[in-house]
Amino acid sequence: MKSTILITGGTGYIGSHAAIELMQAGCNVVVLDNLCNNDLGVIEQMDKRPTFNLGTGSGVSVLQLVDAVKQATGMEILYQIFSRRPGDVASCYAATDLALDALSWRALLPIEVTCADAWKSGQPIKNAVDHD
Repeated sequence: MKSTILITGGTGYIGSHAAIELMQAGCNVVVLDNLCNNDLGVIEQMDKRPTFNLGTGSGVSVLQLVDAVKQATGMEILYQIFSRRPGDVASCYAATDLALDALSWRALLPIEVTCADAWKSGQPIKNAVDHD
């Protein structure tokens, strides 16, 4: 039976190399990445597999995401605000039609719920690591 492996940040340098190696080893690889720091050409190297935007189709600002993570974790998130860098876009979001058509799926929950669920799902892993 083929293993299915989720790689977050899978279009970055390390993640993309890991994804390619795992696919060549016969694993079913699912890549989750917001593509904000990466070249879309990396995806072409990943065996021409379909890529889906699994967002809501509405943008979320960095500060909205920081607030959602703070709310979910109960932790203070330290950050600094700088001027936009050359080439940075003011906003970025994508249509979700392809995921709905191909997967019959669409995101319904707000970012606050998504962050809370992600945090909760990682707690068993954190607890296992803390007890080693």
